[in-house]
Amino acid sequence: MATILIIDDDPNLLESLSELLRTAGYHPVTAQDGQQALAYLQQHGPPCAIVLDLIMPGMDGWAFREAQRRDAALATVPTVIVTGAAHAYLAARGDPGGAVFPKPFDFGRLLDAIRRLCE
Repeated sequence: MATILIIDDDPNLLESLSELLRTAGYHPVTAQDGQQALAYLQQHGPPCAIVLDLIMPGMDGWAFREAQRRDAALATVPTVIVTGAAHAYLAARGDPGGAVFPKPFDFGRLLDAIRRLCE
């Protein structure tokens, strides 16, 4: 069962996205900011894909992506960026790591992107 790391500060989104991914046959793991996510990754290794919010307290998604790109073991992990901030969405669209979705997003389209990235 492929692991998907979800990084977001919204507990409702973490819960609903985790349930969606479990139903689709994935093993979701959650973190509430980038620092918590990096600690998980150092202990458990890279997941199949990462779902990342950009605007969070603590270590935000931008700082996480910088740290991810600097770590050879994590740099190639596909990352699906989800964000509710229009300026962040526009800036992230050029990110080569996977896919970018504005919040609120269509769960079906997000799941399709994860499936493609984890094949």
